[in-house]
Order: sequence, then C-alpha cells, then structure tokens
Amino acid sequence: MSAFGLMDYAQHVLWPGRPDLRGLRVLDAGCGTGHTAATIAHDHPEVEVVGIDLSETSLAAARACADELGVGSNLKLQRLAIEDAGALEGRFDYIIASGVLHHLADPDAGLHSLADLLSPTGGFGILLYATYGRHPIYMVQDLFGRLSGGEPLEARVSLARKLLGAWPETHPFRAKDWLDLSWDGDAGLVDLLLHSRDRSYTVPEILALLDGAGLRLERFYDPVAYAPAAYTTDPDVATVVSSLPAAEQATIAELLHGAMRTHMFFATRASYLPVHIAPEGLVLMALRPKRSPVFDWEGAKRAKGDKRPLVVRRHAFDPSPGGVELSPWKVLVIGHCNGGRTAEAIFTTPEVLAGVPGTTLEEKLESYGRFMEQMATFGMLLFDM
Repeated sequence: MSAFGLMDYAQHVLWPGRPDLRGLRVLDAGCGTGHTAATIAHDHPEVEVVGIDLSETSLAAARACADELGVGSNLKLQRLAIEDAGALEGRFDYIIASGVLHHLADPDAGLHSLADLLSPTGGFGILLYATYGRHPIYMVQDLFGRLSGGEPLEARVSLARKLLGAWPETHPFRAKDWLDLSWDGDAGLVDLLLHSRDRSYTVPEILALLDGAGLRLERFYDPVAYAPAAYTTDPDVATVVSSLPAAEQATIAELLHGAMRTHMFFATRASYLPVHIAPEGLVLMALRPKRSPVFDWEGAKRAKGDKRPLVVRRHAFDPSPGGVELSPWKVLVIGHCNGGRTAEAIFTTPEVLAGVPGTTLEEKLESYGRFMEQMATFGMLLFDM
C-alpha cells in the first residue's frame, strides 16, 4: 500500500479536529493495480473510495485485489485518464496522486483537473520524482534513448538488459539500489529507465506547481527530512538558516541531502489551513500522542528483557535515511502512545512514572516533557487534541 493510504496520518495532517472519517470521499488518481484504494476501502468501510486508471489491465488487477480483500460496495473502479477526471461526480475530501503526475504529458493540466474536484477542506497526497537523487537514472535514460530510442519496446528492453548485464562498475547508477526496479518482469525496467515521460521536481518547482493549481503545501510526509538541522549542526549555519522562510529551508535541506529520489507531501487549497496546536510545554501535556506511521515500529520490536537501546528506522517508502535510538525508558513511554490518552495521563501511569529518570516528581516531569518535545520535533509522535 502507498504511504498515503495510511489514513490516520492523513487525518492528523489534513483534518486535525475531525473525530472520525465517516462520510469521507477518497479518489486514488492513477490507482494502478489498486492495492492502496482497495486497502483503504477494506480498512475504512465508512469511507467512499474511487480509483481511476487508464490501463484496463491494471484495473482488472485492482478488481481482483478488492475481491481478495472482500471489499464492499464502498469501492468503485473506473477507466479514466487523470486529465478527464472532471467527468467524475461530486467532490473529494482526499485525492491521492502517487507517482502519476510526473508521467503525464502536462502535469500542470493534470493537477488542475484534480484540484477542481477537491472539497473546500480537502487535501492531496502527492508523490513526485525528485531531480537530484534521480540524476543517475536520467543519464541512463539518455543513454538508452540514444542507442535504441526509435526501436520497438521489446527491442529496447532486450538491449537494455544486455547493456546492464555488463554495466561499468564505476557508473553512479546501481540497479540494486533502486527498489522500484523489478527484474522478474519488464514493467519495472520500462518504468524506471525506458519511460517516454519522466518529469522530476525540486522543492521550488513543487511550490510553483501547487501555486499554479491554487494549492499550497501543507506538509512534507516526513518534515524532518526537509529540515536543514537534520544534515548540519554547525551553530553559525543554524543561525543563518533559521532566519529563512520555511520554503527556503526545505530547499536548502534538499540540497544538503543531495540524493532525494522522491518528494512525498500533503497539499490543500490555498484557502484552507488546518489548525495544529504546537506540542510544547503545558499544552503538550493536554494533547494525545500517537506513534507516527513514518517510522517502522513493527520492525523495531525486540526480545523481552533486551536492555540495549532500540533503533527505530523510517519506512522504506520514506525519502530520508537513518533512524532514532531509544533507551529502555523511552521505549516504555512510546509504548503507551496510541492516541487514546493525553500525555499527562501517560506520565501518571505507575510504570511510566517509575521508569522516567529523576529523583523528584519535578525532575521526572522535566525529563518526560523534554523527551516528548523531542519526539514531536523528530516527527516520531503525532499530537492530537
């Protein structure tokens, strides 16, 4: 399932005050084989899901996926181009465009078509190719275009496989480094290296794309990846960067990272601004923390009694590397963060209160509050009202 299919995260970002998802309408534009659309419809029967794609083969696979999951009547699949999405009835609260706009002949027109379907308080989940990290890909695409650009696809695929089989070891492109490259069939190879339409974006180009469609960037899927502090801790640099607008800071972070392959972000209409309460100080204690799906909590599990620090890494679908190391008492606190209780209620839980370091209640509260604020800054915990 696409990262944008995690509806609890979308709800937190786009509708922080919404108690549930009843009545929500979701459009998966370019749904492909339908796993995301079918999973959302299965996990949230109270949500209406529509999936569109231009490929009848993909839609057949999507229907099979829905049947396998036992999805009900809340999922509708339709053969339709994104540019013709205006033919759909009604508006949508959540539109997923993951990995499709950059393959359109005119991405701006495609986004305009989808934006016209967005409800006043709706939001987008968008994935676009990133320019700097895909530089090796574009070299290879140029190479194959020069060698076999005018040949039938079957001949192009054959030549590409032969050339990649004797690939120069010094070349920046490494096939095994690209998770979307499927060597079992031709689809992954064609999509990655032989696609006729492949447009990538930098952060400023994303902002321009959104602005042209009357949209605004609400949040990158992993905000920490777009924070310069994630890549440099020099105090003089931090002073300079902190004075810059948020958009410029994100641009600088992309340049410091240097190898982002995709951009994942949420966007809304320019007129809609979701209200989020900053999780700081006493306000934080009144909010309900929950673990962010950006991180691989399941993969971080360990054997009972193991006292070593736990390393929680980001999911494979996230564009940034690395993980966060948590000591045993922090793991204990995190285990109670499921969105059901306030930070204050968690703190007063006997086992948590006993586990937080400090000899006095004040010292424990200071340690606990500092940790929770760090988790909010790292994006590991999401705080809701």
